[in-house]
Amino acid sequence: MRQMKHIIDGLTRPAGGNWIFAAAFGAVPILYLIPAASRFYVNDHAVFAIIPWCANSLFLAILLRTRREAWPPAIATAAAANFAAHLLIGKSILATSGIVIADVFEICATAALFRQINRGANWYLSVKTILLLTVFSSLACLLSAAFEFAWIRLLVPATEPPIIQIRSFTEALDLLVALPLVLSWTERSLLERLNPRKLSQIAVLTIASAAVSYALLVSHTPFLFLAIPLLLLATLSGGLLGSSAAVFGVSLAVRLFTFNGSAALSATKGAASAELLIIYNLFVLTALLSAIPLGVLLARLENAAHRLREAGAAADRAREEAEAARDKAETAGRAKSDFLSVMSHELRTPMTGVLGLVDLLAKEPLTANQKTNLDLIRQSGHHLLSVINNILDFSKIESGKLEIESTIFSVKSLFDEVCATTQPLCRAKDIAFKEDYSERIPACAIGDPTKIRQVSLNFVGNAIKFTHHGTIRIIATHRSIGENKLLLRIEVQDSGIGIAEENQAEVFTAFTQEDKSTARRYGGSGLGLAISRRLVTAMGGTIGFTSSPGSGSRFWFEIPLLEHDGSDVVAPIPCRPSDLQPRRILVAEDIPLIRSIIRSMLASDRHTLIFAQDGAEVVELAKQGCFDLILMDVQMPVMDGVEATRAIRRLEGPERSLPIIALTANVYESERRRYLEAGMNSCIAKPIDWGSLNASIAHYTARTRNLVSGSAVSPTPPPQQSDLLDDRKLQSLQKRLGSELESLLLQALRNAHGTCAYLDRTDASGKAKAKEVHALKGMAGMLGLSGMQRLCLGLEIELGCDQSIGTSNADLRAMITSTRAALVRKNFLTEPEFAAQTGL
Repeated sequence: MRQMKHIIDGLTRPAGGNWIFAAAFGAVPILYLIPAASRFYVNDHAVFAIIPWCANSLFLAILLRTRREAWPPAIATAAAANFAAHLLIGKSILATSGIVIADVFEICATAALFRQINRGANWYLSVKTILLLTVFSSLACLLSAAFEFAWIRLLVPATEPPIIQIRSFTEALDLLVALPLVLSWTERSLLERLNPRKLSQIAVLTIASAAVSYALLVSHTPFLFLAIPLLLLATLSGGLLGSSAAVFGVSLAVRLFTFNGSAALSATKGAASAELLIIYNLFVLTALLSAIPLGVLLARLENAAHRLREAGAAADRAREEAEAARDKAETAGRAKSDFLSVMSHELRTPMTGVLGLVDLLAKEPLTANQKTNLDLIRQSGHHLLSVINNILDFSKIESGKLEIESTIFSVKSLFDEVCATTQPLCRAKDIAFKEDYSERIPACAIGDPTKIRQVSLNFVGNAIKFTHHGTIRIIATHRSIGENKLLLRIEVQDSGIGIAEENQAEVFTAFTQEDKSTARRYGGSGLGLAISRRLVTAMGGTIGFTSSPGSGSRFWFEIPLLEHDGSDVVAPIPCRPSDLQPRRILVAEDIPLIRSIIRSMLASDRHTLIFAQDGAEVVELAKQGCFDLILMDVQMPVMDGVEATRAIRRLEGPERSLPIIALTANVYESERRRYLEAGMNSCIAKPIDWGSLNASIAHYTARTRNLVSGSAVSPTPPPQQSDLLDDRKLQSLQKRLGSELESLLLQALRNAHGTCAYLDRTDASGKAKAKEVHALKGMAGMLGLSGMQRLCLGLEIELGCDQSIGTSNADLRAMITSTRAALVRKNFLTEPEFAAQTGL
């Protein structure tokens, strides 16, 4: 195939320096001279006529596919060889001159005409080009034939046979036969679709068409049209290449017969022979007109199909490129999202440590100077956290990751929250703070309260930053924009420094402040208002401001919301100190510093904390039960918090419903939804807001039983009777064991007292004490002492972690007393028997 492509390049490239051109240029004079050289050995008129015709065809091909500057040597060489050949075969100089002039004229005129009208490629695709080429090449042939006839008639001696004169007209058809062949077999677009199989089919059908035509001519049958089906078959098989080759083969057969194969055609039978010659050439013309147009039509159809295939391939490539670009963009988006997620975690987690340590220090006794420095550290930390949040928010918006929620919320509660958050800041700067809330605003609406709160806080925060004295006012109004639709307007007015008119155009531009002095004096990243504008726009609202230097500014935004009757709104549960009861909390956190801060902050609220360093450890501890709540870090080794939550939710026991609160430095809403979908109940962002965390603990453990109190806790109230005994199991054991059950219960209570004594020992390790408690737990479970079993489970977990149980030993003694009373009350034990055997 590579060699065929090389040959195609040589046949079709319009240059005079390739090897194909050189071979053709040398072959033309050789073909002209072959009949003259062979006349001493072969006296065959067909040879004298057919081979020069092939030479003319090759000469035409050279001119068609060669630059014009190569024409003069080619024409001179071909004309000289043609002239010499005719002289050598015995033609007179006068006759030879006319023949050569006529041949050169028709070939050069046809080639020049084709080069002139075929400005583009693929001549067979233009009907105009085909018609013009047919008409003008026919005229050139007729002019050439007329010239040759006149020349021979006037200048050639009368001794020349009359058939020679007639033949000059009929031979004009030779160019019309050769022209399609030359044009087709030098057309690159046709040859590129030629394969060896198709080439062999064209060769076989061309030879068959020529052979059948010759046989019909030799048999003198009037049914010469019987050769036409083979021509059409060659055309259907090979297209334009097949039709032009088959017509050329038929023309060769006719020429061979007329010059060498029929006794009826001879130089001595002038008029009759000329008439037969005309008939035979009309047969060639019929073959030409029947096959070539069909070949052109098939070539056009094949080209259209080829272009459709190319278009389909281009479409496939474009689709693949688009898919690759989409995959690349998605990969880049995921990479950016992952980068932001990691950066969020890596930046916010250290801030948890910094601000947590500040909160711990604030609880220590400090001097006034130390408190001032600590406040400065806290302010700087919160400012850095605000900058980090702004950068992450802006990156999220720019990457198209911004998500708008649609939840039911209380507009008044949101407004009050913004005021409550910012009012202390105004008091700290001795700035009057006024709020104006229209009572006509519907109580509840559907929208994104988080982003509305963020924009509102940004407006008020900027007002506080740039106001040194005077008043800041926040106003909330609305107007109806349709059925159940409202446009909420939040406006913040201040009496601050204002904004110069020339700087107002860039107020909402990212990383832009009024001037460099503003950034140096007031700080900030210049992202707050840019983020606010994008958030408001994403919610379908509008944002704007008016300002004048020295008089203050007025910033506002309007957000479309849907009204709601408030039936589905759950009022937040306020967290009062009295609500925060001591709980047993399992904490999953892999960073030692964060564990230390959580232990210090929550232990001060008398919670009992058990720590795990990875998700797999969390799942194993959760299986043992006896926890009120789990605080779950998300990014941990071995198993992350999301997988650990899913594993806990798949457990069979009551621990599968334990409340789980995520502690995460990832602030993206999509990630929060993923945590909730995995089974977590809530998310607390790092750095931890301890007030929010305490409120969540109080909310999710409101109905949870207080199993064990931590150190420094008041005595545990006696357990409820329904929690102490498994009545169904005890009744079943009583039916099976009878009085033996009472002995077993007495033994269990004595073992429980022994366990209490062992726990008081100071020389025993935590793990040894855990083993003792584990044995008591198993015995209590088998005998239906469910309260004691649960208490032992919690003690076992604590002791297994080598953590102090504090006053939990007293809780075990209280549990023994309560269990004994319940057994006596349910008639599973008798009081005298118990006192006698225990000595208590």
